[in-house]
Amino acid sequence: MNAIQAAPGLRIEDAGHLLYAYVAGEQVAALDFTASGDNVTVNVIYVKPCWRRQGIATALTRHLLRRYPHAAIGADRTYTP
Repeated sequence: MNAIQAAPGLRIEDAGHLLYAYVAGEQVAALDFTASGDNVTVNVIYVKPCWRRQGIATALTRHLLRRYPHAAIGADRTYTP
């Protein structure tokens, strides 16, 4: 597995069912999820276009996995913005 280095200075804020990613005080990404028992569903992950391909979505997902280490995590494929 390749190591992914997230953007320097990345800070993740845990706000209930939302995770926010900040770089230098700017919100650059968010992950919305629902948790029910041993199941966690990722509803949407959004990273601002100029911050994509820098490991930010991966960092948010890893944060979620650390928060729910024993949960089955899936994605909501029915979501349409």
